[in-house]
Amino acid sequence: MFAILLMSTLLADFPAASTNSESKYPQVHVNGLSCFDSGDLESDNGDSKKEFKLEFDGKENYVVIPKLRYNGTTPITLEALVTPFQRDVEPARSCILGNVELSGLAIHYKRSAWMFHVNDGRNGNGGYATSASDGAPHLNTQVHVAGVFDGTNVRIYIDGKRQRFDDDVMLPHKASMFDFMIGADPDRQGKPHQFFKGTIDEVRISKVARYLDNFETAKDRFITDADTLVLYHFDDGEGEVAKDSSGNKNDGQVHGAKWIKETK
Repeated sequence: MFAILLMSTLLADFPAASTNSESKYPQVHVNGLSCFDSGDLESDNGDSKKEFKLEFDGKENYVVIPKLRYNGTTPITLEALVTPFQRDVEPARSCILGNVELSGLAIHYKRSAWMFHVNDGRNGNGGYATSASDGAPHLNTQVHVAGVFDGTNVRIYIDGKRQRFDDDVMLPHKASMFDFMIGADPDRQGKPHQFFKGTIDEVRISKVARYLDNFETAKDRFITDADTLVLYHFDDGEGEVAKDSSGNKNDGQVHGAKWIKETK
């Protein structure tokens, strides 16, 4: 069972931010406007208007990305536009996007912090290098959260701001055998748990370390490029398939999550 011992008291013993890490991969800094450009938000059909998003009930709703795997040989960025809701019973943590089970990587949040975890098989902390946000999540407010692993450094960004508490891996990434999930993560049997309650508007996974410094965000749509592995706008509006707009045909399988019309 995935456990985060390091976060039992909020950042009490968290190491200082790593500022001199040397990545084993080339560092790529993509300006926020070039990969998140509010002036170039066309969808596949030429309509740039945002229509839908997915709502998750925090109990049994999730999306599976079948067969997508990450083995640690390239950098990776996980990011999403997400709005967490209040819940009656607070779980230890809720997963936004990931494939963790004593392996893998994921973006989670709990009442006290957003977190990005990358497993390197270390002793302690469930084997994870962990980065955490400077402050607690704000409920009922949309946020852009991004986790970046450049091969050495693990860091998290909240609304384009690099957070102070990052971490470096000690060993090679320990890859997960399980599918990536949105709104949950897999347990030891590959079944979903750590369910998220709220809405998710956009999800992108990229085979590059997209962000180094702070960047400007546009709260609308991600765009695709040569480094995009998966891109979901969640504008399908119905059915049990979330179309992958990256061109890589990594369509998501929607389990119970509700299509919600945008109210902008």
